[in-house]
Amino acid sequence: MRRYLLITLLCLSAAFGNAQSDISLYGLQTNPHRLHINPAYMLVTDNFLGLPLISNNYVHYGNSSFTYRNLIRQKEGTEQVFFDLTGWLGKLRKNSFISTQVNLDLFSVGWQQQRWYISANVTEKVNFRFRFPRELAELGINGNTEKLGEEINLGALRALGTHYREYGIAFSRDIQCKLRLGARVKFLQGMENLDLSTGDFTLITDPVSFRLYGVSTLQLNTSGLDKFSPDSLTQMSYLFNRGNRGLGFDFGAEYVFSDQFRFSASVVDLGGIRWKYKPVNYANQAQTYSFEGIYLNELLNTNPDSLDSGADAYVDSISNVLKIKERHDSYYSKLPTRIFLGGNWLLNPSTDLYLLMMGNFFGGKVYPTVTAGFSKRIGTHFDFTSNWSYQNNSLLNIGAGFTARLSLIQLTVASDNLIGFISPFTSRTANIRVGISLVTHRETTDEDYCDKDKDGVPNRKDDCPDEKGPAGLRGCPDADGDGIINKFDDCPLEPGPGYLKGCPDRDLDSIPDKIDKCPDERGPRALDGCPDTDGDGIADKDDECPFLAGLPAFKGCPDRDGDSIPDKDDLCPDEPGLRMYGGCPDKDGDQIIDKDDQCPDVPGLKQFNGCPDRDGDGVEDRLDACPDEPGPAYNKGCPNKDQDGDGVLDDVDACPTVPGLPENKGCPLSDSDGDGVPDKLDKCPTVPGVPENNGCPPIGKEEQEILRTAFENLEFETGKAIIKASSFDELNELAKLLIKKPEWTLIISGHTDNVGKPASNMVLSKNRAISVQKYLAAQQVDIKRLKPEWFGQTRPTATNTTPEGRQKNRRVEMTIVFE
Repeated sequence: MRRYLLITLLCLSAAFGNAQSDISLYGLQTNPHRLHINPAYMLVTDNFLGLPLISNNYVHYGNSSFTYRNLIRQKEGTEQVFFDLTGWLGKLRKNSFISTQVNLDLFSVGWQQQRWYISANVTEKVNFRFRFPRELAELGINGNTEKLGEEINLGALRALGTHYREYGIAFSRDIQCKLRLGARVKFLQGMENLDLSTGDFTLITDPVSFRLYGVSTLQLNTSGLDKFSPDSLTQMSYLFNRGNRGLGFDFGAEYVFSDQFRFSASVVDLGGIRWKYKPVNYANQAQTYSFEGIYLNELLNTNPDSLDSGADAYVDSISNVLKIKERHDSYYSKLPTRIFLGGNWLLNPSTDLYLLMMGNFFGGKVYPTVTAGFSKRIGTHFDFTSNWSYQNNSLLNIGAGFTARLSLIQLTVASDNLIGFISPFTSRTANIRVGISLVTHRETTDEDYCDKDKDGVPNRKDDCPDEKGPAGLRGCPDADGDGIINKFDDCPLEPGPGYLKGCPDRDLDSIPDKIDKCPDERGPRALDGCPDTDGDGIADKDDECPFLAGLPAFKGCPDRDGDSIPDKDDLCPDEPGLRMYGGCPDKDGDQIIDKDDQCPDVPGLKQFNGCPDRDGDGVEDRLDACPDEPGPAYNKGCPNKDQDGDGVLDDVDACPTVPGLPENKGCPLSDSDGDGVPDKLDKCPTVPGVPENNGCPPIGKEEQEILRTAFENLEFETGKAIIKASSFDELNELAKLLIKKPEWTLIISGHTDNVGKPASNMVLSKNRAISVQKYLAAQQVDIKRLKPEWFGQTRPTATNTTPEGRQKNRRVEMTIVFE
């Protein structure tokens, strides 16, 4: 039964090779179980309840020298494995350290009580730590033949394995908001223990006689091992009635150096357990010994049952040589103490970098771990950390972890070395932490009960926790003493009334000085606090006529006559006038102002001081005997005589007695047909006509109507030269008229709008004119008297930009000529 604990703990070392220490837990700031590494940590959860058996479980395995891959190798080209003891020895340090830790929270709870945070836990713990010198491994593998005559020192040999249950309660509280202190008191119930320690322990082999001798100081204590079995785990006596008791303590502190930097320190697992339940002690004190060995033929005789008895005899022989005494006294073993030193640099309220140093105490030595990490929080629902650690003499330790919260349920998964978690046989450290807890977000924090600005008002009642202020103003400052706190005071350095948000009003016009453009003179708000003496709505400072009501357009100056020229600039302020005349009127509009116009009611000329010269003969009307007939001044403005009445005065008329034209120096033009219409103006110079028809024979009204109707009703098929049947009647009437008038010749002119190509339009206008010609000829009109011509889109009579205009341009004109 003495071997049960060692076998059990070695199995735990293998089974829990994937395990978790407490490095990544440091970076998960929303996880309430980080109180296990420092009871002073400030939490962002208000209350938490650890679900039994699943809330906070972690296992850890660490080795300072070798990996399992160094010990167990595979033969090349085969699937066979073998123990490479030589290679394993090469990896060992002078002293190697192995540790295994298994923690299982049976129950945990925590809650905020104003400035205190209180938590409790029941945790099942198994710890195993083993340190052995390399010379012990060499002796076991190679024997003592290589060390003949040399001293082998085994004094560093140390082992401690403990299984116990922890009942803890922790308290933490802030001090002046900068420092937070915490402590946990733990009642310890021991279950099993093995505690091996050595003092002087040397071994020398005599090179002649091969006799072993040396000095040894050994102490091996055990408790609860003789009756331990897996079945006993269900027995109530095993769970609760053992007499092994102890006390443990955790102490921690967290210091807020600034808004960016925080530091923490803690000592965990101080104390120990007094083991009283079936203790067994094996010890000797600095005893010299000499061992000559045993006879193998006595050990291996023919009796099949002699092997066990022989082995017992061998052990008893060694016990006798080393003078080991067995007792059953209670003893005391210490807990595996750890220390943590941490520092955080807050990049922002949810992101920080951290540095953590952890030390494990064992056998009078410290085994350090140094960690640098990164932490990121998303509200209180998600927390992530990643880190790098130097641990167990290895630089290759990359850790990560997260907490995720959905409503009240928080899940935690973390590992200090992901490589060890993925491939434990090639890593010196392997660990994992998992847990599910119920948590609530903190409505208040420690800082709510602090007085950050030291003004005597606690933060939870202080509306301005970073600035000193009186209690009457809920801790907010009032720099100008006007009873209005600075953050609501629009003028925090100048006292003012509340209805003006703390701003002064020197002229008492209810407009604060900072927006009052005339702070020392009363004025209405509409004028930004400036006075308006004349009441014209223009502030005096902007009014060029402050004592005369005026208009804004003239900067407060009046305009009595309403001519848009201010009176101060108006030469005629009581008469509406024009700016170009300095505000004076010009009734007759001759650009001569009335006061300078001798004929102010009649437009005139400047040379006659505003008086007119209607006939423009250079003699003003007042002196013109013939004001409506131009005449020379020597004739008092009257014209010379015109005997023939042709409008050309006799003195310049070449034919003074025969009516003529001015352009022909008063002489008449030639008239070939003698119809009284000069050839120059006669459109039918060889055919007698009448002036009303420009010298051509007259066309009666009925005849004109036939021409007009034929023109207006003439229509073609769209885009073609085919005359519509609706136009035939009018064309027939036109044909009859032409037959009656053989002296008439009809000019048929085709035109189009500008839609389409010009060449196509020219062809269309030609075809339509010819179509009309052919139609009339078909009605017995002499085709020689029908002369078509075409112009396409070149002669529009209206705009082509509108449908109406284009319709007018699409036409065939018919004109009567006499030949």
